Amino acid sequence: MESRKGFIGSADAPIIFKGTPLSLIRLWEEKTGLTQKGEILSNAMRHGNNTETEAREFFSEKQGDIFWPSRIFHSDHLWMRASLDGVNFDGDKAVEIKCPYSSDLLEKARNGIFNQDHIIQMQHQMFVADLKEMFYFIYKSPDENEVFTISRDEKIVSELVQKECEFWEKVRLKNPPVQEREDHAWQSLENAYAAICEKENEMKREKEIVFDKLKNLADGSSVVGKKIILTRYFRKGSIKYSNIPELKTVDLEKYRDKDIEIWSATTRRM
Repeated sequence: MESRKGFIGSADAPIIFKGTPLSLIRLWEEKTGLTQKGEILSNAMRHGNNTETEAREFFSEKQGDIFWPSRIFHSDHLWMRASLDGVNFDGDKAVEIKCPYSSDLLEKARNGIFNQDHIIQMQHQMFVADLKEMFYFIYKSPDENEVFTISRDEKIVSELVQKECEFWEKVRLKNPPVQEREDHAWQSLENAYAAICEKENEMKREKEIVFDKLKNLADGSSVVGKKIILTRYFRKGSIKYSNIPELKTVDLEKYRDKDIEIWSATTRRM
């Protein structure tokens, strides 16, 4: 797997633009070499990778031009890279290709609801490649696909470039992008919490091992013991709203309830 340590790429752009502390810290740790990101491909990601070449060839034929993948760096910001799924010979046309597992992405795009992470990725790409617009090609099959044109948004680009420059300076100087708290009271409690989490994870692993052994002894049936009742039952599956045809064109975000406050603690692996 290629190291993503020495540059900021298209996939990093949405993380930096959103600026959530946990995601920023994890990306910073990856870029500074403190941690290595092990990429685990989901079925959807694997499907996208396997279908991209087919989609690019179909797109090229559809456009009457030849597009091939290319990696380019910005002329001034040499640490800023764009991996283009397709660019033509003259370099004045580029395409971002998405090959989704389901039709949900395509149906929403046809109704003007675009994936915002994809939009930010393309704004990054247009800045690096010095383009005013680029194609956004969603390919499900030869019979189910659509080409969209995404224009460069100077307001988004300006904010994104500023944030990427600030982030990369912190990578270069090895300064965390989020201020780390170092007072004694905090460090004492966080050390205690991290130690508890480690013990908890160890106990969880042991619990899972013993639980699997109990299931094997149960031989497919519920069992009543003196200290444990092991029950086998079936729970109804969750409803996949993305598979409901009537909801394909509905922007569900406007029906979302107001935000609720949630606190979480994540241990860092240094």
